[in-house]
Amino acid sequence: MNDRPYSVGKRMLLFTGFFSCILILALTLHFYYGMYPYLQESSKSFLQEKNRSLNNFIEAYFNEMIHTLQMLASYPELLSSSQGAKEHQQLVVQYLSAVKKFNTHVYRVYSIYRDGTILAPDPMPKNNGSIQSFSWYLERLPQLQQEDLFIGFLQQDPSSGDALLSLLHRLIHPEYGFVGLLVIDSRVENIVDQLKFRSSFYTSSYSFILDKNLICLAHPRQELIGVHFLDTVKLRSAFGKSLFFNYDFEGIRKIAYASYLENSGWYLVTTVNEEELFSPIIKIMLVYVLEIIVLVLIFSVIFYYFWNHEILEPLRSLREYVYTVIHNDSLVESGITLSLPNHEIGQIAQYIGKLTSQSLYQKNQELLEKNKLLESLAIHDFLTGLFNRRKIEELLKTEYERCVRYNTSLSLILYDIDFFKNVNDSYGHQEGDRVLKELTLLISHNIRKTDMHGRWGGEEFLVILPETPISVVQEVAEKLRKVVESHDFELPQHITISAGVTVVQTDETLDKVLQRLDSALYMAKKTGRNRVHAEWPENGYV
Repeated sequence: MNDRPYSVGKRMLLFTGFFSCILILALTLHFYYGMYPYLQESSKSFLQEKNRSLNNFIEAYFNEMIHTLQMLASYPELLSSSQGAKEHQQLVVQYLSAVKKFNTHVYRVYSIYRDGTILAPDPMPKNNGSIQSFSWYLERLPQLQQEDLFIGFLQQDPSSGDALLSLLHRLIHPEYGFVGLLVIDSRVENIVDQLKFRSSFYTSSYSFILDKNLICLAHPRQELIGVHFLDTVKLRSAFGKSLFFNYDFEGIRKIAYASYLENSGWYLVTTVNEEELFSPIIKIMLVYVLEIIVLVLIFSVIFYYFWNHEILEPLRSLREYVYTVIHNDSLVESGITLSLPNHEIGQIAQYIGKLTSQSLYQKNQELLEKNKLLESLAIHDFLTGLFNRRKIEELLKTEYERCVRYNTSLSLILYDIDFFKNVNDSYGHQEGDRVLKELTLLISHNIRKTDMHGRWGGEEFLVILPETPISVVQEVAEKLRKVVESHDFELPQHITISAGVTVVQTDETLDKVLQRLDSALYMAKKTGRNRVHAEWPENGYV
């Protein structure tokens, strides 16, 4: 008891400082590992959405020309104009002139025939002293002998030297066969200008087009047009359809998103410097950390002041008062008066404790309910209420491991709604959503409680059937198919499903099982739809 007592005030000061540092570190780490990846994904999503918007524009840009070619190629006047009357040829020229007039993206449009006849609303430029002939195109594009439409022939305008992107359609006469070509030229510079206008959301952002062989068809840098993409960059991640990838270009690290152009088989790539894309996130992070530091320090000062004024000062006064009484000193002579806050700290603590416990219980209940809701949302598909892709994959892996460990039977059904796109296109997405919910509920009611049902993707769904042998699973799939086929979805279109069926063999990988299951579904759709197709392992089953 003779040890010198320590100072609560100093300890509280040290504790406050230590707590402030821990709080700053914790909040900073929370931001870095929680918010920073989210902000990164948000920035990448912005890049992806811009690319998709450009994709729609480019699709529409060339779709109009494609439809024009297909329409004109069916006109009888064009098919026989090389040997037809002059008025027929004049009519064809009027058609072509109208196309160029009403479609500002068309730089040149003309038809060229085997006998050398060329019909065009404008004079044709010469290449090395001669006009490009029918055979000139066939020598450079031998696939025109088999394909009616060719998109993306890159050539140079003989008169201006500008790069042109051409669309060609074969002219097939019902009696004479292949008689000529219908050609629409579009200036690459115009396409690049449109891409620039719609890609300037960052200083370093731009978009370009690659053909299916990764040859650059349109690029802000004219010298890169016609060059293979991989000859100019160093990839740091894989390149593919609808994919983010990273690469180095002229010593600059870039991130890009590539989307697939369905009508042409090209790739539309939107790219931006990584530094420009992610530097705002770094700045936000630094500002956030500084705000945390300032707020925590202010909180710590206020807390220490409150603690010292409301707790320590009264306790010091009480300590001096008790000391004086114990030592029989005169309170009057010492000049000590007991000055305490006008409240009972213990009583207040008791009241606050009761109120806090009640409030805490209520908050805990609310938090528990919210956590249950969040957990449900994390594993269920929001539309159908089935397990989502991540959860059904997790369950499949668990059942697969159990099957392998205990040598039990495990069967799988992967089914797809036939022609579901027609439902959305014909009756609207609201009706499509209703059909999805009604059909999946119907399937769930016709499987066992031990079976697992989840959305695999789009209109594909997976049913996992533990302890189900090969002799049963195909009957189950056929039963589900008939249940759907006989159900009235209250739509003019009859709703059916196609299903692939397989079983797991313990000496094969899960990837191999899924490949076989996907193949079974493909065969079910390929061989007529509204049917069940089973594919069994090579070993152990027939």
